[in-house]
Amino acid sequence: QIAAQFKGRNTQKKLDAIAQNLDRLEWFGVVIPRKEGAIVYWQQAG
Repeated sequence: QIAAQFKGRNTQKKLDAIAQNLDRLEWFGVVIPRKEGAIVYWQQAG
């Protein structure tokens, strides 16, 4: 879902970079985590 917000092809390299930097994206207010059970879902901040 987050990758869909970026322009261009969603390559595995882009997806890996997003996954590795979710904590930074949260700190900058780009994404918001939501935990359901043991799974964390990330949403684009509004």
